Amino acid sequence: MKIAIIGGGASGVLAAILIKKENIDHDVYIFEHENKLLKKLLATGNGRCNLGNAKIDINKYINKDFAKNILKGYNVKQTFSSLGIEIKNIDNLYYPYSESSQSVYNVLIDNLKKEHVKIHLEENIIDYKSINDKVELLTNKNKYEFDRLLIAVGGVSYPKLGSDGSFIDIIKKHNYKFDEFKPGLVALKTKQNNHMLSGTRAKCQVLLYKDNIATYKEMGEVIFKDEGLGGIVIMNISNIIANDITANYALELDFIPDVKEEDMIEYISSYGKEAFLNAYLHPNIVKFFLKNNINPLFVKRLIFNVKGNYGFDNAQISVGGIEVDQITDNLESKTEKNVYFLGEIINVNGPCGGYNLTFAFACANKLKNLK
Repeated sequence: MKIAIIGGGASGVLAAILIKKENIDHDVYIFEHENKLLKKLLATGNGRCNLGNAKIDINKYINKDFAKNILKGYNVKQTFSSLGIEIKNIDNLYYPYSESSQSVYNVLIDNLKKEHVKIHLEENIIDYKSINDKVELLTNKNKYEFDRLLIAVGGVSYPKLGSDGSFIDIIKKHNYKFDEFKPGLVALKTKQNNHMLSGTRAKCQVLLYKDNIATYKEMGEVIFKDEGLGGIVIMNISNIIANDITANYALELDFIPDVKEEDMIEYISSYGKEAFLNAYLHPNIVKFFLKNNINPLFVKRLIFNVKGNYGFDNAQISVGGIEVDQITDNLESKTEKNVYFLGEIINVNGPCGGYNLTFAFACANKLKNLK
């Protein structure tokens, strides 16, 4: 059997390796329009390569029922151990023992070579056609015929790493329902000027308001930026609001959620406002409060109004993709025989912490016994 995989990212590369391991007689080809495979994987986890999460909460996924089916029984550690990558658990996050994405890259490339996967770099897909039991693939270099076609083209986040969305028009041309991509897991821009706090980090409880109604709460580190706020908690919130970014959103920061307001008032009455701020806050935040003459009680409810996000160039994932009702539980297209979708191109996404790579890897694992 001849299998073509479009996309040399995490899901495409892993699918190629696993399919070959399970079906030694299959011929597997990867088509990648960039000059190198796995560019985005090299950047994940700030170069440490967060491969998964030991405590996946399925309810945190968009289209959670579809995700649940794909993730059922899947074990990230088992997959990578079988490839020669040992995994360790750091605060429920899975990393390679080396804590280096380069080492993961090296092992995956070695596995591709060992399994004799055929790699076509810098080859652009023009179109494909499902005809009877075959799939024709047309590129800028040649025309091919395969028995199965796997589409693992990713989204449009980090376009400089290859996710430029160039395949989306082809998918739409084949009449699939497609939820337009939006930046996900990305910093948010605010109406307030944060230049004075730029680069400062603070662990906060963040409460999200939509049209003055509290809708979500999470504890985590916030990173102040010139034009907005970043950090994992903010990026997770960006996913929640991605489909309606123009609504009236506000972020309420509580810098000391474990301190009661009555205790704050007592402290201030005894020692003064500045002493209170110095006792609990980072010096940069103290200066911000003092210079702007902000009531110290607002350390529990400092408001920032959202006006947008930092765009695809700074987004870790793309929110959206081909709608899940277009795909079977085995990832095959419902309208085109022998065509499969996997990874970020599917409209399934989750928060930071290995959720999205886990889904991508689980999709690859789902197809390892492709017949």
